[in-house]
Amino acid sequence: MTHLLDTDCIINHLRGRTEIIPESDKTFAMSVVTMGELLYGAERSDNPKKTRAAISIFQSEFQVSIMDITEQIVARYASIKAALSKRGVLIEDFDLLIAATAITHNLTLVTANTKHFKRIKGLLLA
Repeated sequence: MTHLLDTDCIINHLRGRTEIIPESDKTFAMSVVTMGELLYGAERSDNPKKTRAAISIFQSEFQVSIMDITEQIVARYASIKAALSKRGVLIEDFDLLIAATAITHNLTLVTANTKHFKRIKGLLLA
């Protein structure tokens, strides 16, 4: 796999903004954190069953694998958070875990929120 999908790009795709996710021979993954955010959104939607089905279809269509949080990812998260904190930069913990997953596995993060994530050193963005 070469690319990690951020929650926002998957949500945008499900809402019809399909240009965000590159259509090519790239392989995709998502963090288990992203899956949690997607399922939370589904539960809050007007039709949770339909939304969960759309997430499942998306995952199958793009053959998206789910990456668990490992000790290595948590250690990278702690390092990133400490470095940002020293600079006075605050980023939500879930986003830091997603970024740490991408960095740990040398994946490019596909996100519509590049302004937010570009503050993290060593993170490749698409």
